[in-house]
Amino acid sequence: MKLFLYIGMTALVLTACSSRENVSNDESEIANAITSCDSGSSGIVNGTSVTAQDPDSKRAVLLIIHRGKIVTSCTGTPISDRVILTAGHCLKDVKKGDVDVVFNSDISCSAMANSIPSVDILIHKDYKGDNQAKFDLAMLKLESPIPSSYLPQSIYDGKAPLSNDQVLMIGYGVTSESIHDSMHLRKTTKSFKTETAIRDQNIGFDQRTGGGVCSGDSGGPVYVQVGGEYKIIAVNSTVMNKDESQACHGLSMAMYMPFFADWVQQSLDKLR
Repeated sequence: MKLFLYIGMTALVLTACSSRENVSNDESEIANAITSCDSGSSGIVNGTSVTAQDPDSKRAVLLIIHRGKIVTSCTGTPISDRVILTAGHCLKDVKKGDVDVVFNSDISCSAMANSIPSVDILIHKDYKGDNQAKFDLAMLKLESPIPSSYLPQSIYDGKAPLSNDQVLMIGYGVTSESIHDSMHLRKTTKSFKTETAIRDQNIGFDQRTGGGVCSGDSGGPVYVQVGGEYKIIAVNSTVMNKDESQACHGLSMAMYMPFFADWVQQSLDKLR
């Protein structure tokens, strides 16, 4: 299941995108969220809200994605002053200028005033648009530089020793399979040693007994600490469980970024 959720469906496409069908041209659902100012709920799944004062609030951004009358959301990460890293499925069939990147821990409280539109999109050439969690990566270029309060995040090379056992997940997704409460930034942690497995381009996380990602978290970063500095080890792609009603409480899959080091550099060069 991808983290991509269409509201009104039993969305078990956890391609961590949260999508709303039949949205009016004025994007009424997003407008309602902006005026609600409700930032107190907890999540990702079994996570905690990230306030504007938390340094982690600058480690992820919200993508508002337009496909005609359909508006969806994903999570992303700044990796240069004008480039955002996210999942390929988030930007599939999206036009270059149809993404707004929101720099705020909460979509409420006029957060759209802190948004920057995209001007270019680059999806991994081997991404097939299916649910196989392969090559599910993309970048988008912004019209202007990211705010000075945000810094480009570094990507883990897979070689340096980790500072601790903690894996940090951050995203704007929902807090459970049945609650549509996305667009608030939340975080949770996993154990690298006991809840993580790496195979080639994929890294998997066991979400059966603890927190993790869900719909709306697609494209969001997974961090580890190296020398005390947070670095991106993965980009969230999909969740899976035989019981679809518990899709976010099974296994989540992400793109293992050390595997994609060459692609990252080549893509940044193209988008400069």
